[in-house]
Amino acid sequence: AELATAGTHVSGITVSDGRGSNVNTAAGTVTATIGAGVTVVTYTNAVNPIAQTGYIEVCKWAGDPYVSGSFTFSVTDATGLVSTQSVLVNQCTAPIAVAAGNVTVAEVAQFPYYVSEIDVFPSGRTVNQNQANRTVTVTVPQGDSSTETVVGFTNSTLLGNFKVCKTLTANSSALAGKTFAFDITSANGTYTDYVTAGAAGTTACIIDFQAVPLGSHVSITEEPTANVVNTAVSVSPASNDAGSYVPTANLTISSGITTATFTNMAYGTIEICKAAADASTATQTFQFSVNGGAPISVHAGQCSLPISVPAGTATVTEAGKANFHLVSVTATGPTGDNRWISGNTPVVASTPFGGVENETVVTFTNAVNTGQFKICKVSSEPTLQGVSFHFTYSYTVNGTTITGSADLTPGTCSALSGNIPVVDPNGNAIPIVVNEAATPTVAVSNISVSNGTLTSSDLNSGRGCFTVNQGVTTITYTNVRTAINNV
Repeated sequence: AELATAGTHVSGITVSDGRGSNVNTAAGTVTATIGAGVTVVTYTNAVNPIAQTGYIEVCKWAGDPYVSGSFTFSVTDATGLVSTQSVLVNQCTAPIAVAAGNVTVAEVAQFPYYVSEIDVFPSGRTVNQNQANRTVTVTVPQGDSSTETVVGFTNSTLLGNFKVCKTLTANSSALAGKTFAFDITSANGTYTDYVTAGAAGTTACIIDFQAVPLGSHVSITEEPTANVVNTAVSVSPASNDAGSYVPTANLTISSGITTATFTNMAYGTIEICKAAADASTATQTFQFSVNGGAPISVHAGQCSLPISVPAGTATVTEAGKANFHLVSVTATGPTGDNRWISGNTPVVASTPFGGVENETVVTFTNAVNTGQFKICKVSSEPTLQGVSFHFTYSYTVNGTTITGSADLTPGTCSALSGNIPVVDPNGNAIPIVVNEAATPTVAVSNISVSNGTLTSSDLNSGRGCFTVNQGVTTITYTNVRTAINNV
């Protein structure tokens, strides 16, 4: 093997008597077989020719508005020398000195772009090209930069499309045929798309034909619509979802079509009012819930704020309140139309699509519970049977005092009183005072109350104070003989 010598190359190798094999002038090697006498290996060298120089220039052109940045190229000349060049879009390199002959230019792949065209100037200098592999081989003649070969690579962008869909829930028939607006932000700028909804329970879509680069971001936001709630946003394929949330879909564009679906529900409006049937109820506050939601407080004689509920029907429940009862419920629309469907508490009412201009007003009328009382006389004394005892009573309702009296013999009761509220406007029970007139040689031994509360009693004076419950309350006086006059 001959070691390499700068500026020269092995041009021939011979072995005497034809004993050489495996000659490789490029490597400077030969295999010599030793025979009789002297075996002679002869190397012939020549001076390397001086390479002729030419020039090449590489340009980058944009095939569409999305192509930007810089692109990397490798330039390989006839001697195998490789030069790496970086070229900005719509610019060219300076003239590059290379060994004259065939020169190959290759572009490094860069997503989401592809080589859509390769041009060579002057014409006729193309040896071969492969756009798919981003390569071209050209002829570069010997000469100065005025004779250069210019190679122009045009790149275009891989694009994808998206579509916007509108789904209506089953209770949203009022929205069928309504047009919804969506604000789009993409590589194409900011603009608005419109989708007209189909029938309730169906999905309608439009394809946005403004294609955008693969891998780019698109944001789609639904504009608000009165009394319409966006309940969900989804992206298909799911892998293209870049963090969507109601009411915005964020997409990463891939090949094919990426779909953003917005689901809407129509809402109606309901208001709860409380009417009082009496003075005791007029001072009270009652609690309600709509569709099982959080408690809503409504004072008698007032109404709640408008409440937004899914269109269709709403269920309103009044929480029970001690000492009061429901008298009636109505559900009406703005023109007095009946929107009651069923029940009292809970009540189911119709809630058509719309705001306060089409709201349903549900009015609950409540009244205080009332009770009646009677006075009864009992005695186990034989001598008292048939003896008449005199009673007086009094109570005050809403500033009016009612009085009365009864004469009873043991084993009898008075007539029922009028209806008495179980509580007054301040929520306090109404005291009823009964007095038994004194009878000689007779004492009151016991005062008892059933279905009510005995708040105080004085057996010596025959005075009893009590309050009623709903229904009939009984106050019973028991008497005994204290002495017998023998005449």
